[in-house]
Amino acid sequence: MTEVHPFIAEHREKIEKEFPGASEEKITNEHNRMFAKWLEKKCTDLPMENNLSWLARKPSMTVQKYQAYDINANTFYTEERDSKTTYQNSSVLVQALTTNNVK
Repeated sequence: MTEVHPFIAEHREKIEKEFPGASEEKITNEHNRMFAKWLEKKCTDLPMENNLSWLARKPSMTVQKYQAYDINANTFYTEERDSKTTYQNSSVLVQALTTNNVK
């Protein structure tokens, strides 16, 4: 994301000042180790509409789970829900038309 590039440069400069004379490998290792936490603190004041603000807050470990899904007027159940019912339809049918004369 191009929005992150200025922050990467800023953080690397900060690391270079904290470790004057350090090797490029040391700078890179420190940058990789600390950048995510630093970015999170740096972006806490940004409005939530900002993509970088969402990125800095890291992914949520909460997962949405549903027992059924309605897609194009068809209901699909999870295996767990399906195993509790007496009627099961586990096949998929696709009807297709072709303009070719296949014999």
